[in-house]
Amino acid sequence: MKYNNLDGNRESAKTSTPGPEAVLETLNRLLLDVLRIDHMIEWEKLRDKVVFPVPAPSRPQLFDLPESPTFGALPTRTLLGKLLALLPFQRLKIESARAEALEAWQIQCDKVQSSNDRLNYLHECQVVKWQKDKQQWLIDRECQNAMLDTLRLTHEQCFAAALEFYWHMVLSSSEHASVAISH
Repeated sequence: MKYNNLDGNRESAKTSTPGPEAVLETLNRLLLDVLRIDHMIEWEKLRDKVVFPVPAPSRPQLFDLPESPTFGALPTRTLLGKLLALLPFQRLKIESARAEALEAWQIQCDKVQSSNDRLNYLHECQVVKWQKDKQQWLIDRECQNAMLDTLRLTHEQCFAAALEFYWHMVLSSSEHASVAISH
């Protein structure tokens, strides 16, 4: 058989094919270098642990409601004030001015409240969008981390077998007698 005289075959291979001996030496050095280097992957450092980078929308600055108009009492202390208060048209004029002032104030309050309601609605819309964006971002981050976990498990389960298979393929395809692996 071809492998019975291993030393003779090795010497014959050295003289007839000097290239494989150099390849074998290179492979041996490479294997020793690979074994010396720590190839440990720090999987936890690869995980995405960043918090959502977009801050939540801040509450809007709302407008203050205008102060309600204040009215003094009808002038009744003086004789002239008492007479004026008794005159119906004067009293109607004063009450009408008060009603107009209250109505204008109410219109102004309604406008301010409407503006504040719009600002609050826009803020609520921004918050809902921000929450959706954050949720999608968290889902994407979890998917990336899950993919990383899958890669880690695959690596841990298959790395040794893959290396063994690779070196078996390299060494079994060698024509050099000292490295050929027989089944």
